[in-house]
Amino acid sequence: MLGTYDHHATYVNEDSGLQKSKFIVAVYIRVSGESQAEKDKVSLDIQKKDSLNYANKQCWRVFKVYEDVLTGYLDFENRIGGKELLDDARQGKFNLVLLWDSDRTGRDPEALAAKLFRHYMRELGIQVTSLDQPLILKDPDEYKYDPYDEGQIFMETIHDLQSATTVSKFRRRSMESKQERARGGKMLNTPPYGYKLEPLRDENGNIIIKKDGRIVYKRVVQEKEKPIVLRIYHEYVFKGKSMNGIRDQLNAEGVPTRKGRHWERAMVARILKNPVYFGALIYNKYFRRKNALTGTTKMGKNPFEKWIVVPPGQTEHEAIIKKDLFDKAQEVRKAKLRLGSVAVYNDFLLSGLSKCEICGSKMYRTKVKTTYTRKSDGVTTKSQSNGYICGRWQRFRDTERNYISESELKSAVINDLKRLKDNPDVLKGFLAESDKKKVDDISSRLEFLRSNLSKIDSRYSRLRRAYEYGSLSMTKFNDAVDELGHEEGVMREQVVKLESQIKDEQRRELTREDFKQAINRFEEIFLKGDIADQKAFLRSLIQEIVVGNKKITINYLISR
Repeated sequence: MLGTYDHHATYVNEDSGLQKSKFIVAVYIRVSGESQAEKDKVSLDIQKKDSLNYANKQCWRVFKVYEDVLTGYLDFENRIGGKELLDDARQGKFNLVLLWDSDRTGRDPEALAAKLFRHYMRELGIQVTSLDQPLILKDPDEYKYDPYDEGQIFMETIHDLQSATTVSKFRRRSMESKQERARGGKMLNTPPYGYKLEPLRDENGNIIIKKDGRIVYKRVVQEKEKPIVLRIYHEYVFKGKSMNGIRDQLNAEGVPTRKGRHWERAMVARILKNPVYFGALIYNKYFRRKNALTGTTKMGKNPFEKWIVVPPGQTEHEAIIKKDLFDKAQEVRKAKLRLGSVAVYNDFLLSGLSKCEICGSKMYRTKVKTTYTRKSDGVTTKSQSNGYICGRWQRFRDTERNYISESELKSAVINDLKRLKDNPDVLKGFLAESDKKKVDDISSRLEFLRSNLSKIDSRYSRLRRAYEYGSLSMTKFNDAVDELGHEEGVMREQVVKLESQIKDEQRRELTREDFKQAINRFEEIFLKGDIADQKAFLRSLIQEIVVGNKKITINYLISR
């Protein structure tokens, strides 16, 4: 016969014989997510019912049922129900923990969550048992003085590792299956804006259904959203609109997103950067790992060789744009990041490239109006010329005025390019100089951070050993682990940022052969190309032009 809960949250069986039991039980139940908590699964209700029935048969008094709906990666200190259980355990409110299954304590790859929980309980003199792996329990009073049974600890470790290994194998098989599907050109994630899911049909037009009753879907173009995708690319590439400008225009016209919300800049950016739109797929570009001690998720970018890249023509979905348009969008985006949006689209040839040598500020485009009166006949002529002026002087007037006309700056650039083209020895010496470049500050900082990160695991191990040997209290151990986890997280974020900076620099640099070819064709560009072609060409070669009083230095996009 099952009992009821009294007003002290203690389960009391109506059989008075249970009141004599020495065991006061805390029942812990857990599912990983809301979907698993449903009644047709091994839900919390089923776990609770089975556990209470078992406790009733063993004549145990149940103090309380603690429950969690979360991943098994988390330590009990980071769980809602688990934290409440620990707090009550430290107050001595029960002497036995009953689990529906031993893996309810944790299912991380190293079984750390389960090990730590059992260690917490052992330190408090509380035994842990489960329905699937019941233990021969000791008298609660005796167990407090001798909680370390080598055989029991060994068996618990075996069970925890078996559970962790099972989960790791399942995740690995699932990941390998997804990777194989990705290599076959399948789009695994939710279709992005412009695409939708549609049931796959056989030759007779019938919907294909799997053996388990699930419908097979394919990704197809969403015709209502396709024009918006095309519009975003064309306005960004050919009309010079910014991502913010495109966002504002779409919202002003009442164009809804897929979920009927307002457009955000990030949505426009994702569309402009996603290779899916020209028919390609990239999978396994990033990784995510959970930390059982801190409950945090670490994210980062995988090495390029681990990416799964499927070219157009080998994927299941149809392209919306051509690859040439996608490539142009990436060129515009990178140019805007390096030079600014205005510099890419105005009619000044060298806008965004010039820098003042005197104060280090950028030089901004300006138009200078001049008036000339001939002495012979008194005729006045007005003219206007383009030029570049020190931005700091223009705003604050607290530095020396530095101005150069565009014709003078253009002449200096063309002469330097001719010098490199017409004199092979000069070009050879310039390229040889690039081989002498030393490791920059970014690489040094990155190496230092990676060295420190390689020592994190050993630092965690030292903390655990200190706690196990009694050198650290539970509170100090948890504080130290939290602090170390925060330190690790900060370092990993810095590593990701520095790696991104290095890759940006590498993408901006030209190979030696590319630089030679570009130099050899620059006259053709300036003789036949329009202003847009000339600007694109110069921005592919030049990083910056430093303008001094009597000197102009051109820094090219190639390692020195």
